[in-house]
Amino acid sequence: MNNLPFSSANAEGKELSLDDYDRVRTPHKSLADNTELRLRAGTLSTELSCPICLDLLTQTMTTKECLHRFCAECITTALFRGNKECPTCRKKLVSKRSLRPDPNFDSLIAKV
Repeated sequence: MNNLPFSSANAEGKELSLDDYDRVRTPHKSLADNTELRLRAGTLSTELSCPICLDLLTQTMTTKECLHRFCAECITTALFRGNKECPTCRKKLVSKRSLRPDPNFDSLIAKV
């Protein structure tokens, strides 16, 4: 793992920090704006689908512990019903505080 600090200050003096996801993710090379990727429809469908309702993700929420993604309504309903674990990997989810919104993923879905 890189020896990057978890937080630092930029030129304007604002503090920049990494969240849990950014600390553990593997960096990928950036693609030029005109680069085209070809994926099988099944691969894309799997990555953009909620594992609970199997529909396209809406108002995406990501678990902080295991980084799995779900529709906000699906995962909050599951937690409300007493299922205090990730539906994908069964890691413990204490409450809605174990989730974070993922607007960047929603933006990605909107572009596809």
